Amino acid sequence: MLNFDLVVVGGGNAFRVAHEIAETGASVALIEPGPLGGTCPHRGCIPSKLLLAHAARARAVREAERYGVKATLESLDIERMLRETHDYTDPTEDKLRSKLSDNVRLFREPAMFVDAKRLRVGDETLVAERVVIAAGARPRRFESGPLAKLDAWTSDDVLRAASFPGSVAVVGAGPTGVELAAMFEGLGIATTLIQRGPRVLKNEDEDLTERLGAALAERLDLRLGTEVRAQSSANGRVRLELDDDSAVEVERVVLAVGRVPNTDSLGLETTDVRLGEHGHVIVDEYLETHQSGVFAMGDIIGRDPYTHAAQAEARYLVAHLRGTKHEPYVAGPVPRVTYVEPPLAAVGRTERELDAAKIDYRSALAPFSNVVAGHAARDEHGACKLIAKPSGELLGASILATESPSLIHVVSLAMQCNADVRTLASSMYAHPSVSELLRDAVRKLAGQLE
Repeated sequence: MLNFDLVVVGGGNAFRVAHEIAETGASVALIEPGPLGGTCPHRGCIPSKLLLAHAARARAVREAERYGVKATLESLDIERMLRETHDYTDPTEDKLRSKLSDNVRLFREPAMFVDAKRLRVGDETLVAERVVIAAGARPRRFESGPLAKLDAWTSDDVLRAASFPGSVAVVGAGPTGVELAAMFEGLGIATTLIQRGPRVLKNEDEDLTERLGAALAERLDLRLGTEVRAQSSANGRVRLELDDDSAVEVERVVLAVGRVPNTDSLGLETTDVRLGEHGHVIVDEYLETHQSGVFAMGDIIGRDPYTHAAQAEARYLVAHLRGTKHEPYVAGPVPRVTYVEPPLAAVGRTERELDAAKIDYRSALAPFSNVVAGHAARDEHGACKLIAKPSGELLGASILATESPSLIHVVSLAMQCNADVRTLASSMYAHPSVSELLRDAVRKLAGQLE
């Protein structure tokens, strides 16, 4: 039996908790069967964005004629792109491991709770008064139906592949599915994106996702409002029959149908930790579970499934466990971005959410094509929507445009600082920049306020 001051289950963003608590002199057990760093640097954000950057360069050459530039794309060395991506991300494990002090003991086997204060890891039993659960989530696979037995890829497989097929069908048009489809399309791979619902990114603003769907449909085969009814394989190809009586034949199918929290193998039933409807760990305002002394953070709690949110939760837990922060955790406005072309960035609530909550609001939409930067980008689909209370308090924003992942932080910061629409409307915006899109939206919205 091994005693520690703290046990951390998961070496993704919770690595910071283990590392910084150990620096106080506490003894820490860090349990991570996979590579340190977790999903983001190895099978998520970082490799996908690196590959999307390659795809954007290739797409720019193919579409150069729109700017009066005659160019020919001779070939793409996709294997090199993948190799260089992995060469960038793989050293994360060694970099993080080198930071661990002697106060941290790293365990490489899965953990299972024996009771509230004891965990079994391989042949060892670990005991601690405080535990942080940060075991993350994994890509969801179908347990039944036509795709249950198909040898399909998930994002994990895509982002660790040594080569890509010549054609793919991506099933699911949430953020992961849309990004993977855009990446494949940009790299010249024949791509079909299949979505059961009527639009992509169903949780985002309806007007802007309609516009994004139109932009995607110009570059790839977008199938909305349909799902796979049957599948068959022959001669290295997969045939998907859809319930709209159409069919798709590709070399590889990629499932992007959500993620499942890794709570099913932790033995949490031996503790008072409670799970939500979809298996996520329930935590209070201090990120503590129903089991005293057991905290949770990251994807496994199902709040904000973004690296920047998990980083904020880790910073809070470090301070809270050190005893230097006694206030509840407040995430504040959490930006969310889908990195396609054009990228969709958002913060706050959508009109659909406000309607469901019966909250009175005003909204305004400004098209990107009305400003110089939009014309320069040849972007006919981009737009910005802002939402506020009749008093002017900002409630949310969605921006579909180049540079939107950066521009959204203007609104996020304004919401954090309680600046209202009138403050943004009275600000000066550099001409001719993308920020003029935000200017148009805030001034249009300001005109509707009480």
